Amino acid sequence: MKLYKYRDFYNSKFLIDILKHERIYLSYSYQFVDFFELRTNLISKSKKYSYGIVHLDNYVVASFSKKWNSAPMWDKYANGFKGVCIEIEIDEKEYRIGEVIYNNKEVSMIIDEDNPNQYDGMFPLYSKEDIPIESILTKKKDWSFEREVRVFEKFDHEILLPDYYGRIWKSDSTGKFKKYHNPKHYVNGKITKIILGPKIRDKHFKMVVELVKNKKIPVYFISPNLFNGRFTLSKVDFKTSI
Repeated sequence: MKLYKYRDFYNSKFLIDILKHERIYLSYSYQFVDFFELRTNLISKSKKYSYGIVHLDNYVVASFSKKWNSAPMWDKYANGFKGVCIEIEIDEKEYRIGEVIYNNKEVSMIIDEDNPNQYDGMFPLYSKEDIPIESILTKKKDWSFEREVRVFEKFDHEILLPDYYGRIWKSDSTGKFKKYHNPKHYVNGKITKIILGPKIRDKHFKMVVELVKNKKIPVYFISPNLFNGRFTLSKVDFKTSI
């Protein structure tokens, strides 16, 4: 399956990693921008009220788009056409992949108070295994312009949450706290095309070409066709580019 990843150059080390290793980082739930993702509403079967919201936080997710020619995506995720869009082929047999459903209704899980495995007389009982996987693939309709497809995988190791400043601390054997990074997860693929925004800076253009010219990955410029209102692609000639 060919999918598209939009990137800017604000943190170019992440883009460089993608181009060098042909892999995409899978994010933890606390790294998401949208506060309403990976949520499930626990609903009482008999009393029809909510026991509260739980989060499916034992999965990591990589987000892609189905489209390379989405103006809103170029604007939001590629710094207003100054970034790039990467076409990458993902093996559907190797990874769990799902298309996002845009729905303002929250994903729900019914709690049956008559079932002792789901209710102890006061509180709902559940495990993360019970939480519907649909919560990974549901977003508010406001995000429908993304045409998003997600690659996701489960993990079973401990994670630590960052502080207000985004730093993670962990104590060592002496009791001292040191900066810590949660384990990183990636989805590997094959980059089949790189599309450059028409407003890309010259130094960024040269950086991309230098990184991929020996990989035989085709590079294109995207440009608007003012006559038909569509975007077109023109291939970069490496011999005359630098």
